[in-house]
Amino acid sequence: MSDSGLSLPPNDTDAEEYVLSVLINQARDDATALDIVAMLKADDFYLLRNGAIYKAIMDVWQSNRYCDSRLVERQMIENGAGSMGDVPDYLLDLSTRFTLAHVAPGHAKTIADAAIRRRVIRAAQDAVKVAYDIEQPISVVQGVASDAMIGACVAHEDNHNVTACEVTDELTMMLEGGLKPGLLTGFRDIDSHLRNGLERGQYWILAGRPAMGKSALALRIARNIASGKSTPDKEPGVVLYITLEMSDKDNQVRLISEGMGLAINDVYNLHRGHELWPKYLQVKDRVRRLPIVYNERAKTIPGIWSAYKRCMMDMGRCDAIFLDRVGLVWHNGDLAGNSNETMTYVSASLLDMSKDVPIVAVSQLNRQVEQRNNKEPMLSDLRMSGSLEQDATAVMMLYREHYYNAEADENAAVAFWRKLRQGPPGKVELFFKSELTAFYDMEWYEKEQK
Repeated sequence: MSDSGLSLPPNDTDAEEYVLSVLINQARDDATALDIVAMLKADDFYLLRNGAIYKAIMDVWQSNRYCDSRLVERQMIENGAGSMGDVPDYLLDLSTRFTLAHVAPGHAKTIADAAIRRRVIRAAQDAVKVAYDIEQPISVVQGVASDAMIGACVAHEDNHNVTACEVTDELTMMLEGGLKPGLLTGFRDIDSHLRNGLERGQYWILAGRPAMGKSALALRIARNIASGKSTPDKEPGVVLYITLEMSDKDNQVRLISEGMGLAINDVYNLHRGHELWPKYLQVKDRVRRLPIVYNERAKTIPGIWSAYKRCMMDMGRCDAIFLDRVGLVWHNGDLAGNSNETMTYVSASLLDMSKDVPIVAVSQLNRQVEQRNNKEPMLSDLRMSGSLEQDATAVMMLYREHYYNAEADENAAVAFWRKLRQGPPGKVELFFKSELTAFYDMEWYEKEQK
């Protein structure tokens, strides 16, 4: 051990042996065993031999209520744990030790804490290597450091069980005060299909082919939430907007363009002294106060989680996450939009994250739409449709006939609810102003015509 005390990674092999000795002599459904299993994974053990024994115990429990040293030894051989050496004697020694089961969970926590410390150390070392590589852009260095640390710290999931009694009591309290709706889209006809809107546990997919306006609709819904137009209490909601396809300025210009009723290119041509400058200042002040937090660089699941935690820290809350778009998220060097395996991981991770905060993810449809006579989108048109379709709470798909047929109404748009756990699927007609890249309720259009 050096003066710094950092030559050996954090570990407690005595605690590892204590936990294993208890598990070998416990039934799989024993309360102590269940507490330990909820805290530990095989790779949390510092000694590889101990990790292999723990995995073998878990495997034995899959087919037997009890395990003993002989069953564990046999299972390790099946698992290909390598040369057994003195493992049989070691297992026998563990199984014959006098240990107090009720203190084992405390030792398990010691093991889990040491494992997290080792992961943090490895993550820091990886970040240091990238930081020393002067060929890497600073944005990459920051991203690797952030993702590595978040990934190390959230490696252990919270295992929090609640009883039916607790859930029912919570539901009763909600009903007594009148069930409050979640976040709505702010579009009358779209919201008419929803029972309770967007709330914790909800993971929505908003999909469409390129140029259908899916990013524009996502941004408009985010603005409605941030302005309080579609929140239950009509108070502004804090929105984290992960914008991987466009810049934060592009999104703000869209909001200003819509607020002014001025084409996006014309907004970029404004300047001090322009006749519309006073109107710009008025709309700009309204838009800049929206509690929307943009992030252009959260390109991984740990990065998105980090951005969410930072939003919570800076803003005190986060009512919804918008991700534009899910196919641009990376994992293990692959884009989600290019790999079934990566999309499965990303989608499942977003579903899990939605337990903390509702998520709306923009997704692109695959090219097979273009091969059909009827171009109206279907669930099977989702890129890597299996995982997205399975995981999502709701799937809404945008369609504009004018994109394919120049003679069709250029202002006509349809939002199809292709999957909706809150109610039956259906479709909603929307009004699309192409010069503003903005969507409106048909109710708005009807009023404008009067």
